[in-house]
Amino acid sequence: MLNKKTADLVKATQQLYQINKKPQKRYMGFEYQAQSWQAPQWVIVKIEVNHRGTNVRYIVTDMRGYRNSHVYEKGYCTRGNAELRIKDQKLYLHSDRSSCTSFKANQFRLFMQSAAYVLINTLKQTALQGTRFANTTIKTIRLKVLKTAAWVKEMLTKIKIELPKAFAYIEEQNSVFQYFATG
Repeated sequence: MLNKKTADLVKATQQLYQINKKPQKRYMGFEYQAQSWQAPQWVIVKIEVNHRGTNVRYIVTDMRGYRNSHVYEKGYCTRGNAELRIKDQKLYLHSDRSSCTSFKANQFRLFMQSAAYVLINTLKQTALQGTRFANTTIKTIRLKVLKTAAWVKEMLTKIKIELPKAFAYIEEQNSVFQYFATG
């Protein structure tokens, strides 16, 4: 039923893409009531057409009276991005682990995981900006840039760490080291 309501706009957006050969994005809002709903709800549809094809997304919201594009982009997408950041911290930095018997130990563990998140996110926004890792997950940065085999030599007055000379992501790693050296 939703697809029938938006069919004309989808077709017009596809035609506009065929004419201009530029990605097109359009929004539309309307009231809709599913059989199981007690009252009509406001539905916003986003139609995106580009070289990969047509992508149609629907959201149901109680935010009426605002521009549909604003509700979708600033409300729905922003919330989704926040959930991705939470997922990054929980899955890739294991911030959901609280296996210690002491509250203070678990609190300190969470503090350290949060500090690691801030550090890696800062590297992503600064040292890795303009690289292939600028838009990747924390897991990817941790596994491909930060987690590297190294040779550790204990000397009389210092500890020497030798990193590999040939490494697939050496440029990005050097960018991170430069950031630490100058920042």
